[in-house]
Amino acid sequence: MWRKTSKKNFIAFLTTLTLILGLIIPINYEKVYAMDEQAIETSNISNDNNLLDKKTIAKDKDYDSIKILGYEDNKELKNKVVGLLNIGKIKLSNGQDTITWEEIKKQLSVDDLDELVRGINKKIDIISFNDIHGSVQETKKNPGVAKLATEIKKYTNKNNEIYNSFIVSGGDMYQGSAMSNLKLGEPINKFAKEIGLIASAVGNHEFDWGTGNFEKWSQDGGFQFLAANLIDKKTNDIASFAKPYLVVERNGIKIGLIGLATPDTLYTTKPTNVVDYKFTSGVEEVNKYGKFLRDEEHVNAVVVITHMGAKFENGELKGESVDIAKSVEKGMVDAIVAAHDHRFTAGTVNGVKIAEGGCNGRGLGKLSFTFDPEGKLISVESSYDEVYKRKDDIKENEKVQTMVKDYEKDLEVILGEKISDLEVDLTNNKYNGVTLLGITVCDAMKKITGSDIAITNGGGLRAPINKGIVTMGDLYTVLPFDNTLVTMELKGEDIIKIIDYGIDPKKRGWGQFSGVKVWYTPENEEGKRITSVRLEDGTKIEKDRYYKVVTNDFMAIGGDNYDFSKAKNVCNTNLVMRDEIKDLWKNEGINPKEKNVLVAGVDDTKEEVVSDTDNNKNDTVINEKENKETIINNKNSEVKNHSVGSKLPNTGAPFGGVLELSGFIAVTIGSYLTKKKKVS
Repeated sequence: MWRKTSKKNFIAFLTTLTLILGLIIPINYEKVYAMDEQAIETSNISNDNNLLDKKTIAKDKDYDSIKILGYEDNKELKNKVVGLLNIGKIKLSNGQDTITWEEIKKQLSVDDLDELVRGINKKIDIISFNDIHGSVQETKKNPGVAKLATEIKKYTNKNNEIYNSFIVSGGDMYQGSAMSNLKLGEPINKFAKEIGLIASAVGNHEFDWGTGNFEKWSQDGGFQFLAANLIDKKTNDIASFAKPYLVVERNGIKIGLIGLATPDTLYTTKPTNVVDYKFTSGVEEVNKYGKFLRDEEHVNAVVVITHMGAKFENGELKGESVDIAKSVEKGMVDAIVAAHDHRFTAGTVNGVKIAEGGCNGRGLGKLSFTFDPEGKLISVESSYDEVYKRKDDIKENEKVQTMVKDYEKDLEVILGEKISDLEVDLTNNKYNGVTLLGITVCDAMKKITGSDIAITNGGGLRAPINKGIVTMGDLYTVLPFDNTLVTMELKGEDIIKIIDYGIDPKKRGWGQFSGVKVWYTPENEEGKRITSVRLEDGTKIEKDRYYKVVTNDFMAIGGDNYDFSKAKNVCNTNLVMRDEIKDLWKNEGINPKEKNVLVAGVDDTKEEVVSDTDNNKNDTVINEKENKETIINNKNSEVKNHSVGSKLPNTGAPFGGVLELSGFIAVTIGSYLTKKKKVS
């Protein structure tokens, strides 16, 4: 029958059938939104089949290449923003493929912004600096606080609903420079206020001026001192000027901060300034307050802000803060801010991240936390930023720089006073041996007091002096502490023990001395290293004979654990070491003598008296080991977001049934025509 039907009649039949089906089965066109948010029907857009693609139907450009400035690695956020672009709730500037968070916020309602933020991981960075030691001005390696403020504000200026940062200090903020010392830390407090410092550990050098400044520093700087292990002996409670912990809340995330001071404080500041306090190891306090913060304050993470060191030795992290990480209960602490030993450090100990940012404002430590939308900690990474390496490219923060200039003008007369000309650099590699600066300072101490031998601590000499004009500002930089000269009489055997104690120490600078020449065996244990000691005239030190010795008041009473307890006729001259050296150098000039005062080897001196000049005319500097900067082989870590992105809106049209029917009809026609052709 079908073969007898004409081709024309069959086509007419199929056309009629298609029209009837179109009336029986209504087609519902999906409404999609153009960029102006007005609803239009898909059927009226175009008959171009390309518009049926999910991507092109909902948008007029490809958003895969879009970048959210500052959040390029946040795939989850990008997916959500692309979704908002697809439905027209967010628009890009003409021709741009980038958008900022502020531009996103401006285009969204409060409810839409809440919805956007709700399902996204939150990131919080804790930025730390430590041991800035009053380094207000820019110098050779120190960026100065104006440039450091610029770098810090790169983080805090980005704070918003999904990212936040705050600033903490590892302590030792004030003592160490002329400007800070003469103004009792005032410039540092203004810097702290400007950058929004939240909290600081209590450093050992915070006690150099006693305890009367803590409350004013805290108030003027707008931050809280934290020290859970600093106990007042009279009350058996935490020192009144410090708190054990602080809770910081950002974007619904709570981070508990616990502070720790170093027990080294007992002998790394004037012992008389801390006689009323005791310092525990801190382990018990961290466990106690860590549990409280988690159980009662319901914090999402716990961080310990310490003035305790962390450094790599033979590839292994060591130091007081490392001991804390090893000793506290597992899972009690998530991260530690280290300080005190002036290192750049980033590492992990027992799952605890540790970061330290150098010293003198030369760098920053960084602890990066990522939390899921429910507040659960996903990851922590530690890193550091060596700011000083790019300091010439950093622009000063205008407000802080104006403050620095005001203080420079105020102190110009005092700090600019010329002391003397200097023909050679006074080197100060105090962690590598006895230095030319150390010998020159000790020579001055010896001459001022008429002593046989002078001994001072390497940690008390804070910087080298470069050749050229030496000013009062230079002296304040080198000798920032108001130490006085103390004379005494000591037996030869006690002098030997004291000098031996200062050789190759592990936690401080080498002891500096003059008036004697010392031979020692490096591999021997402490107390048994020195094999011979001679006065400058070549005569051997006699163990039972008393000699006149001068040191500083810090060391005389046990600073750095030096033991002068067996001395007799002890006299604190109350002459400030820095001021007396200034007068001597101003009147007589600076005359450094390069003397080999410390020799690793055997004393083969002939038993005859030789003059100081003859004995040393060919000697060169002094047993300074090769000066090598410590390089920590830890790269800055980057937190990677592994969260699954949100699905894009389903923008495809529901034409499936109609398309299937049309396809069936087309196939039927094709089959018939082919068959008809073969039959005819």
